[in-house]
Amino acid sequence: MRKIVSLLFCLSALCASAQVSGYSLEQAATLLRQGIRITEVAGRVGFTSSSYFAKCFKSCFGVLPKEFVSR
Repeated sequence: MRKIVSLLFCLSALCASAQVSGYSLEQAATLLRQGIRITEVAGRVGFTSSSYFAKCFKSCFGVLPKEFVSR
């Protein structure tokens, strides 16, 4: 029983984490459309590493932030 509870807790935490990350990346896309620089956008939405932000952004949108801006 304990393992089941632990597993469910982990799964729910992952889902919540993914939702928060998805929301942050949607906010990032909005800020990029407004013409704000990529490094500033990354910081505003809570990323401390621009390269990690780019990796997550590409995972979510299929393009790097600089490609997203140039569209």
